[in-house]
Amino acid sequence: MIDLFLNWAGDPAVQGLFLSPLIGAIMGLILTFLVQAPPSAAPHPETIYQTRIVFIKQVRARGIQGEDGPLVLGVAIFMAFVVTWVYARYAVDAIRCWNFVTLSFLSFNVASAIAGVMKREITANWLAYLAFPMVALVASLYLAVKASDGLIPNAAELASRYGLIDFYFKVLNASQRNWMLTQSLGIIVGLFATLIAAMRLTYYISLSNQRGGGWWAGLWRHVAFFTRRLDGFSGVALAIIFYGLSWVLLSGIVYGWLMQRT
Repeated sequence: MIDLFLNWAGDPAVQGLFLSPLIGAIMGLILTFLVQAPPSAAPHPETIYQTRIVFIKQVRARGIQGEDGPLVLGVAIFMAFVVTWVYARYAVDAIRCWNFVTLSFLSFNVASAIAGVMKREITANWLAYLAFPMVALVASLYLAVKASDGLIPNAAELASRYGLIDFYFKVLNASQRNWMLTQSLGIIVGLFATLIAAMRLTYYISLSNQRGGGWWAGLWRHVAFFTRRLDGFSGVALAIIFYGLSWVLLSGIVYGWLMQRT
């Protein structure tokens, strides 16, 4: 019986589609309910804007400082040329990891949001802010399916047999090189888009939980600090651009354009 359970739990499909969301949801519920409610006499900011102002004041009072590191798309494009062989060899694992991370973040934050609503820490105003990153993470799952459909049969086996140079120039023809280049770029850009959506969703969930008291509220406060970078309209615009670019790459539109040029 135990061996049967271990075999079931070790199945990649079970881990990706069942266990990772389950673990994420459990952790989200636990970490949200462990936050102590604020004193009844304490002011209770009702909106995202009010809570953000309180959070910024707390961060400045604690003397937390940081420097913004820009997300450079050019680096991702350059790296795509280098990792063509890696994509061919490990694309299946990368897509599986993409699904795992997306489902974990989504289930964790959805569970936290439900717990926040039950504790009356998250109102309809907050849910409006949570809607976009949640929908975006669902879009990540769709992009991962597109990436799976674009895999070339036997590419992983051939990539493991040949080195980078031989595989790229001797095994692949021009059509396959263009296809794998656009697919690898689509996965990389899609991963960045998923990271943006996950950070935005976690940021707003963290803001709602750091309004309480106790050690766990302090933990959420630090999470909010590290995920605050993409707050605001710029984060939404960047996510939309990245998701759109990933879809254009994975759907074969860019590939068709390249083939017309060659």
